[in-house]
Amino acid sequence: MSVNFEDLMFYGAPRTAVLVLNFEHVLVRRQVFGVASEAGYFNNSLAWFILGSGRESLPAEQLIDQLLSGYEMGIDADVTVALRGADKTPLPLTTFIQISQLTEKPPGLGDMEYLADDKQFQQLDPMQRKTYQLFQLVERMFNLSLAISLTDKWGELLENGSWSGVMGQVTSRAADLAVCPIRFVLDRQPYVQYSAVLHTQNIHFLFRHPRRSHIRNIFFEPLSNQVWWCVLVLVTGSTVLLLCHMKQERELSLMENRWSFVWFTMLETYLQQGPATEIFRLFSTRLLISLSCIFSFMLMQFYGAFIVGSLLSEGARSIVNLQALYDSNLAIGMENISYNFPIFTNTSNQLVRDVYGKKICRSGEHNILSLQQGAERIIQGRFAFHTAIDRMYRLLLELRMDEAEFCDLQEVMFNLPYDSGSVMPKGSPWREHLAHALLHLRATGLLQYNDKKWMVRRPDCSLFKTSLAEVDLEHFAPALFALVLAMLASALVFLLELLLHWLPDFRRRLGTMST
Repeated sequence: MSVNFEDLMFYGAPRTAVLVLNFEHVLVRRQVFGVASEAGYFNNSLAWFILGSGRESLPAEQLIDQLLSGYEMGIDADVTVALRGADKTPLPLTTFIQISQLTEKPPGLGDMEYLADDKQFQQLDPMQRKTYQLFQLVERMFNLSLAISLTDKWGELLENGSWSGVMGQVTSRAADLAVCPIRFVLDRQPYVQYSAVLHTQNIHFLFRHPRRSHIRNIFFEPLSNQVWWCVLVLVTGSTVLLLCHMKQERELSLMENRWSFVWFTMLETYLQQGPATEIFRLFSTRLLISLSCIFSFMLMQFYGAFIVGSLLSEGARSIVNLQALYDSNLAIGMENISYNFPIFTNTSNQLVRDVYGKKICRSGEHNILSLQQGAERIIQGRFAFHTAIDRMYRLLLELRMDEAEFCDLQEVMFNLPYDSGSVMPKGSPWREHLAHALLHLRATGLLQYNDKKWMVRRPDCSLFKTSLAEVDLEHFAPALFALVLAMLASALVFLLELLLHWLPDFRRRLGTMST
């Protein structure tokens, strides 16, 4: 029968009609449908018109599915089935094969149940499951049934020129297309044709950025060193000027003319305590004290406002690029997944090679981990992990990562996001139909809705950091340290004064004893 099919196509007729009078006959199914399926004649080169008889006990759709399932029919196949005695004309039903790769499926779950689930384990095999659920929409759109075949790898080019894994199934035409998205790689393009972009994967370093470990002297941070020197000069100048005023004030009233009185009077002024009004009689002295109080008030307003602002603002992060990450003391690792290794090995960037050779593959350290192990080390801190960002964020949320720790997370990107799509054999009619389906799903919003289901909702860290603005011991420690130093200095001076007070009496006693 295969020779007869070749004779039908000998003259190169663009469309040849094939009439089948009884599609239930065993010889027809074996010598016509079977041969046509194996030779690939269920396509747009032949127009099939198939006649048969309906059954009262079996709906027409189920009868057609039962008799025609198992044959390889292309998406462009022109098959019309007419049943005698049927209540309604059935729609054509096409079955095709898709390939998907599942590497992280939990035990105990069925393959189809796992692929169709969009509620649980979303951090596991998100690319395959997301695109499978997208193809379920295509299935309903074209009235198709999907036959899924699973492989253990995406595919590698073998020494004999063939491909393994998903690529091997597609290039050998054992599958019509791939459900799992395949990255756009130059060495694959001569063998397959790609669909439009189905999935974009961000693969970065993720880590908890270390907080500033040294004690910040926040009491000096709001004002620059130049401002502090200017304040010191003004305080000293006003003190000297007040000392000159004291000479005139002393002629009008009894007043101390010692440096201690002048110094403590200026301290009272700049600390907004103010001396008693009846002490000074001259207008010039009162004007000096008043202007000093106004200047002190303005200085304190700026000072306090900047302290509050520094508490509310987010501290600057220093590890924001690959070079800074490499120079830091953080341990660096990556997920043990096939697409991660070419990122670090198939590159001419020496920095990327150094990160892989000197940090990730550092002797004595185990830094090539699973996704679960990488998430646990990120939570512990001081560890940067290279992985798919959306999968890691979802896993960290499921591990109940503390909100403060989550807001410490920092991403470092050194490679562009990966765009991926489905692959089909060269010349496959699926390319046009899939492009039309994707445009339709995008126009109706179903494509965006399918993407949104797999997006990770992250906490709003801006509100969280604002609510946590407080003066803790880290900020208040410099003031306590200064107070302790002052108390120690006061105690030392007190002991020195006691010594000086006791020393004359001690000498007198020594003199008495010597005589």
